[in-house]
Amino acid sequence: MCHDENIESNKENQNIKEEVNYEYLPQKINKKNELLEKCQEEIDDEKENDNNTDEKTTVFINNIPLNITDDDLHNFIVNNIKKINILECRIVKDKAGKSRGFAFVDFPNIPNANKCVKAINKKTFNQYEISCAISKPPSTG
Repeated sequence: MCHDENIESNKENQNIKEEVNYEYLPQKINKKNELLEKCQEEIDDEKENDNNTDEKTTVFINNIPLNITDDDLHNFIVNNIKKINILECRIVKDKAGKSRGFAFVDFPNIPNANKCVKAINKKTFNQYEISCAISKPPSTG
């Protein structure tokens, strides 16, 4: 009896295989991969939120284009990083009001600052390769 059931089961499996349209298989795999990536991003965001501190963290960004505004820099960061929270962008200027080519960006916590550094360090912004790092507060003493 078991042998007959196996034969019948194999026939059913063969029929199912013939019904599968392999043309759409790569699309289904891609959709599943996209869903997995989205889920992983949500998990990472949740982990990041769990590790949030209320400690404001500043990122130093160097070699920025000389003609951009604080808003331009803010938009560049937001356009390159999903779900980033920026408190303030400050381009450093000389006494005449001209950009000195670097800026400070304040984030509400360390994870947001780290995300910024990881995402935009060595990225090209208006043909300038910018560099960035977590800014160390001035030492007291």
